[in-house]
Order: sequence, then C-alpha cells, then structure tokens
Amino acid sequence: MNVWTTWLSQRSPREQLGIRWALGLLVLVVLWQWALSPALQVRNTSEARRARLAQQTTQMQAMQQQVQQLRQQSRIPPEQAAQVLQSLAQAWAAPSNSTDKGSASRSTSKPCSPKRWPSC
Repeated sequence: MNVWTTWLSQRSPREQLGIRWALGLLVLVVLWQWALSPALQVRNTSEARRARLAQQTTQMQAMQQQVQQLRQQSRIPPEQAAQVLQSLAQAWAAPSNSTDKGSASRSTSKPCSPKRWPSC
C-alpha cells in the first residue's frame, strides 16, 4: 500500500482527483456487474418463473392423480383380455386370424382399401 500512496502523492492534485474518481467508478461497475445486475435479473424474472412452476406443479399433480386412479383399477387376466379383443374384432366384422400362445397374441387381418371400407 506504501507504493500506492507514494505513487499517488507524486501526482498533481487534479490527477489524484481523476484517479480517485476512476477507481470509484471501477468499483461501482464491478459491484453492478457481479452483485446488483444478477439480483435485479432474478427479481424481474422471478414472477414469470413462479407462474411456470405453479403450472408445472398443477400438471404434475393431475398426472399423479391419474396414476393413482390407474393403480386402483383392477387388472384383467391375459385370457380375458384376449377374449375381449376377439369379441371386438368380431363386432367390427373384420376378417381376422388370431392365434394365442400363452401371454402373447398375434393377429393378422386382410387389407381393406378406403373405397371398400364399410363393406370390408
């Protein structure tokens, strides 16, 4: 610090004043850049971020309720599911070949052109 005061004392009073003002301005710029500006940006964007987070929270809670409802539903056994699919296929009167091997099912159907669709 002694070097600084010696160097500054060798300058004229006008130069000393200019150097002090420049250092003060430099301190203000650094303070603004690293402390005040980021804080103001957070303050300005916090309301929009809060609204987005509230919307996401609402969506996640709705999805959580759907998951709970789906977990409460009873599951049907694979055989019953195959029967339901078979009856739906017959109800649609689509020519279909279906084979059931354990828990895996395979279904094939004949192609139907859009022009012939209702009668396929």
